[in-house]
Amino acid sequence: MASNKWMDIDYNRVASKCMQKNKSVFIKHDKQRFEEFLASKTTISGAVLKPVEMVERGKKLMHSEADKLEIEVLEKQWLSLCEDIKKKGGGLLDNAIAVCDVSGSMDGTPMNAAIGLTILTMYLSQEPWNSMCITFSATPQIHIVDPNLTFIEKLGAMQGMDAGYNTALNLVFDLILHKSVEQRLRNDQLPKVLIVFTDMEFDEAFPDEDNLTNFEAAQQDFEAKGYKLPPIVFWNLRTSASTPVQTNEVGAALLSGYSGQQMSLILKTKDFEKMTPYSMMRSAIDNKFLLSMAISDV
Repeated sequence: MASNKWMDIDYNRVASKCMQKNKSVFIKHDKQRFEEFLASKTTISGAVLKPVEMVERGKKLMHSEADKLEIEVLEKQWLSLCEDIKKKGGGLLDNAIAVCDVSGSMDGTPMNAAIGLTILTMYLSQEPWNSMCITFSATPQIHIVDPNLTFIEKLGAMQGMDAGYNTALNLVFDLILHKSVEQRLRNDQLPKVLIVFTDMEFDEAFPDEDNLTNFEAAQQDFEAKGYKLPPIVFWNLRTSASTPVQTNEVGAALLSGYSGQQMSLILKTKDFEKMTPYSMMRSAIDNKFLLSMAISDV
């Protein structure tokens, strides 16, 4: 690039980060060859990019006179990321349903992360959950997103989501249960996990007259219809001290942030029904590097 030898660039070997950063330069200086590359069946690497990065780029392209080639690059990179995660099993995101918080308190990077992870969750899910997510509000609703839309189009479809500053989890569980009964789904067709992408503001979900916790009450409702309550993951995308579950709550987990390490953690998580906030924490810190460290009293 520095020597202007554009004809020598093999676009098949351009790393995803480099492609993300320099695609507009390739279009400007080597448009014909770059168009031919995009028109081929070749995929564009996007496996090391994070959903939040793609949403940030997508929003900029949505609100500018973007070259259609730049949009096409982003689409191919998005599909590459999704397929890479799918090949690895999907982990927590495999056939899950997301609650997506797009309230004002999430503005900026946390909201972009929530939207990106929600679209990714839908991509990795089966019908009917691959076309829907749930709004984060006092009166949560199912928000439909056509799975056949492009990544940019899905971003646009997410823009009109209802937003609130807290949500009632009992109503979220009710929506999932109602949809399952309405569609006459088998138990194995329910979402494997409910993931809440938020900054952790929740209403009290159930009255305490029967001395039931949120999960006990929901479990009773699901069991009455012949279903098992999906495990739930609270994914904190902004610094917050809120902890909606106890450390030993079975079928629940807490995550925070949106780093590559978090993506690695969710991909290796398999036993959803037995997970607890404590077991998820241990999974995050039990690695060779940390286990080899020792405390030294100097």
